[in-house]
Amino acid sequence: MIFGIFPKIRGKMVKKISVIEGVLSTLQAIEEPEFREFSKNDVIGDITIDTVKAFDIGMFETGIKRMSIEGKWIIVEQYKDRKEAQKGHNKWVELMRKNSKVELKDINLWNI
Repeated sequence: MIFGIFPKIRGKMVKKISVIEGVLSTLQAIEEPEFREFSKNDVIGDITIDTVKAFDIGMFETGIKRMSIEGKWIIVEQYKDRKEAQKGHNKWVELMRKNSKVELKDINLWNI
């Protein structure tokens, strides 16, 4: 499939943070022994769908890494709680199974 045939798919963003906030939260998390309080991870071929409570923003988010397309993580959605994160994760896994070539849009939570 060729990009442009399908619209870019982006999930919802709950909260943006500044680069400084993100870096400080990341540095603080280095000292904490266990920062992945919640984690769901599915692999479909060369695609990894990972949903975690992210240490840099303190919220749940789903990232997708497709090695044969972007080769980097794209944060596709944020969630306000664990239940919503589980549902969101399942939705992205199903989407990648149905149409793994769909164009993904990063939610740009660090305002970069």
